[in-house]
Amino acid sequence: MVDTILYFLFSFCYIVLFFFSIYVVRKNTSPFYMLFLPLVIAGLIYDNIMIGIGSFIGEGDTLHSLSMLRFWFHALFTPTLVLFAYGVAKYRRLHGLKNLLPAFFFC
Repeated sequence: MVDTILYFLFSFCYIVLFFFSIYVVRKNTSPFYMLFLPLVIAGLIYDNIMIGIGSFIGEGDTLHSLSMLRFWFHALFTPTLVLFAYGVAKYRRLHGLKNLLPAFFFC
């Protein structure tokens, strides 16, 4: 029961972060990579809500269908974190990353 409450609490926090990220993207002339962050946060919101309500739904086709959508969100949105991190690193001019990544990333 405590884990269900925590997942709903995480969902609420992610919803706040989602609206804050939308606000930041719209307010500033944000670089293109900032558009990836709300996608990832939306996936995390759905993920935590589905885990939270999974015990109420119970096993079955409904939970299976909702979980499949959850897995698709992970497959499609989570890799965009790499694009976001790359954009932040390039924007902040983190030159130390040149030793870790191939040279064509910092053209």
